[in-house]
Amino acid sequence: MEEYDELSAGPNEHGALDLSHSAWAELPDQLFVFSSRLLSLDLSHNKLVEVEADFGKLNLLANLNLEGNLITEIHPNIGKCIRLKSLNLNNNRIGIVPPEIGNCTLLEEFSIKDNFIETLPASIGNIIALRVLELQNNKLNFLPPELAKIPTIQVRCC
Repeated sequence: MEEYDELSAGPNEHGALDLSHSAWAELPDQLFVFSSRLLSLDLSHNKLVEVEADFGKLNLLANLNLEGNLITEIHPNIGKCIRLKSLNLNNNRIGIVPPEIGNCTLLEEFSIKDNFIETLPASIGNIIALRVLELQNNKLNFLPPELAKIPTIQVRCC
């Protein structure tokens, strides 16, 4: 029950919740009850295997850190997190970025290095606020030409 103690308090006064380094393999439903006040969520360095569908309920979320998990799949509902400004998926086992990521048009920093990404969806060109895209240590052969539509982007790859 100790693992639920840090969750039961909910987000702090700034809307932040830190559940990093907690050995979470699955997230309890209780987390998604905070959708009306959760702005920043740190789930880094756990044992999560997917960005599950329920993340779509966190529509106020601006910062999401999932670095250093065991994630292989990103559910398309990530596209419902339309207020995301920072998304960190570094050091996972992700092979595919769903096209729905293009719905996160306010995303400024997208870091997905050290994964197994082979291609990026063309919809990534819809993220016009994107400034930093980190793609190092993936299996990319080319970048989608739609990235050229984003005037402020800095791509870090290879």
